[in-house]
Amino acid sequence: MRQPGRERLDPYHAAANMGVEVVRCEMFTSEGMWSPETSTVVLNRGMGRVREECALTHQLGHVLLGHNQELTAWDEWQADRLAASFLVPVRDFERHFHRSGSLDELAFELGVTEKIALAFMGMLSPDWAKSPLAA
Repeated sequence: MRQPGRERLDPYHAAANMGVEVVRCEMFTSEGMWSPETSTVVLNRGMGRVREECALTHQLGHVLLGHNQELTAWDEWQADRLAASFLVPVRDFERHFHRSGSLDELAFELGVTEKIALAFMGMLSPDWAKSPLAA
């Protein structure tokens, strides 16, 4: 079993294990969405690997948290934090944080979007989110 904070989640494998179908189509206002009625995550076609994995993991966060399609800012915050906990192993964050000169460099090293890197920083401690990297 995956140990939170130690291994990176494979979101495609997780979706399959959860019985969630993943489809891609042109979306003009979003990177992804969760449809509880059809157990489907719809992802915006044409995203790069990192953005797609982060978007899928964020959507799986909505699934795990029992969110419906009428999402609040709080729901989005929860899904970002859950995605960050699945995608960023603590040891990787610790290894790259002090060597990175910017948030985009840290995100690149971690293989996540800046949004997910920032969510992870905020989970560890409010002080991490006050880092010059978060500015």
